[in-house]
Amino acid sequence: MLLNAAEVQPLLREDVPEVARLWQKVFRKSDQPASPALQKHFQEIFFEGPWADPELPSLVCRAGNDEIIGFLGRFPRTMTFKGRTIRSAIATQLMIDTTRHRGFGAIQLMRKFLSGPQDLSFTDGADESARKIWEHAGGATAKLYCLEWTRMIRPMQFASNWMRHSRRLALAGKILRPFARPLDAMMMSSGPLRPREIGEHIREDATSEVLLECLRDLESRYSLCGRFNADSLEWLLDQAGQAKRYGELKRRTVRKKDGRVVGWYVYYAKPGVRAQVLHLHAAPKSFSIVMNALVLDAHADGAIAIEGGMQPEFLADFSNNRCWLKAPGLGVLVHSRDPDLLQTIHRGEAMLSRLDGEWWMKFGIDRHLNW
Repeated sequence: MLLNAAEVQPLLREDVPEVARLWQKVFRKSDQPASPALQKHFQEIFFEGPWADPELPSLVCRAGNDEIIGFLGRFPRTMTFKGRTIRSAIATQLMIDTTRHRGFGAIQLMRKFLSGPQDLSFTDGADESARKIWEHAGGATAKLYCLEWTRMIRPMQFASNWMRHSRRLALAGKILRPFARPLDAMMMSSGPLRPREIGEHIREDATSEVLLECLRDLESRYSLCGRFNADSLEWLLDQAGQAKRYGELKRRTVRKKDGRVVGWYVYYAKPGVRAQVLHLHAAPKSFSIVMNALVLDAHADGAIAIEGGMQPEFLADFSNNRCWLKAPGLGVLVHSRDPDLLQTIHRGEAMLSRLDGEWWMKFGIDRHLNW
């Protein structure tokens, strides 16, 4: 029987097993009970994070019989806007059991979410249906931040992998595969994709202390950006590091010979796949050095390409450094009752990377894997 009446309520700890099972039903098409690992992840993300705020709970949609038929995660974050601290809320894992409910549960959840006390609502992982619901509820799409960039490293292997996942080109991909590695080696040694030299600059692993210093420096450069302390940064990177689909999470800095940091990046490294960048930043006039350092690192890791979210400030720099720009979807969404804050985002004056949204969460990255 399909139920129409529904009520939106805060998520309680005792609801986690039922919500985790709903997640498995909606995203994995399985009616099996949720594993302890999945339930633990829900607990960690929505109740035990360093930004946990009882005024910003996640939301469930209950049917008339008290059964949970919908969920929308609300992950609080602290940010700075023009020198003052604000609260943001990341929307994640919007889901409705359509076999049990026919109505406006998703819209009810979104309206309740956007009407919360947070200064900014944000997500960077929405699909087209979630985007329509978000905009219907009063939110907007941050189109500048929807752009993504790709820097090829091993283009023949990239093409071979892509072809193998196409019905019409699978045979061509199979034929190309034995020749891909030697062709890529030739192109990296003398072709246009070969990274430029970085001179006397030094690439090295970044300690948590150095990374925190880099993130705090952003507060003086951008009107809007995330705010971290030592505990919150370690917690987030630990959570992001548990998602293994794209490999090992690495943190790297690029320094001048005198020790001054001119750039840094956090990315996933794994042979044979696209390296995924969570955050990349460069000092003025140092972008090419930092990008080439990342290419050298990703090449050593065996990556076939590098991908990341766009920072509008560096739009021309990405293009000038042989990056392919694309907009695969309009999944970066924002909402605020402060028009100045919204205009700051729409003008591209905010620092919003994959570290600031839901992209890093294990829910999305490992959705296709076993828990």
